Amino acid sequence: MLQDAVKEIKVALFDMDGLLIDSEKVYCACWIQAARELGYSLDEERVLTLRSLDKTLANELFIGWFSDRAAYERVKTRRKEIMAAKIRQTPLQSKPGVRSLICELEKRGIKSAVVTASPQKRAQTHLASVGLGDLFKTILTTEAVERGKPFPDVYCYAAEKMGVVPKDCLAFEDSPNGVKSAYAAGCHTVMIPDLTPPTADLMLYVEHTYDSLADLAKDLQK
Repeated sequence: MLQDAVKEIKVALFDMDGLLIDSEKVYCACWIQAARELGYSLDEERVLTLRSLDKTLANELFIGWFSDRAAYERVKTRRKEIMAAKIRQTPLQSKPGVRSLICELEKRGIKSAVVTASPQKRAQTHLASVGLGDLFKTILTTEAVERGKPFPDVYCYAAEKMGVVPKDCLAFEDSPNGVKSAYAAGCHTVMIPDLTPPTADLMLYVEHTYDSLADLAKDLQK
């Protein structure tokens, strides 16, 4: 039971995109559009593998897909431009249940932090824009470590910055790369699926799954 696991937890670590903020569908559409504009064929299946992915691994994927060493940086740069324009037109929204879950964790003396593959400035801006900026005083990003997700570096770094060891942390993730990163670091891992369901293989890395953060918060209230 999650209630039992939480008794041993000191810190909750939250991914951002697709978990706290409903942004992954927009990112996927922007990747596909950017690639198409630049003459590359990038489908949804390939885009899903890019979520939270270490930039070196992402670059290697693009080289394998397109035999072009410049493809990743070109498409990523254009994707950022398209994404910024889309957000100006249609602001992002938070996922349901974030505030109620943080409240339940605070009642138990559990500190919270964001652990994201997004750059620090973008993370701060997006969290503030969806009304969650006040909930997270600590935002930790893969900019601070050598390797991104699915490597464990960012979760090990997050635990250290929060003054605990990974086994004292409960990590909330929505993507396979994030789940594997948290698990590899030694965190207890909960998956809240967004665009990718929890497959049998993925469940090897996950202790609990919930359909939403709202459902998770309700479970803790029991």
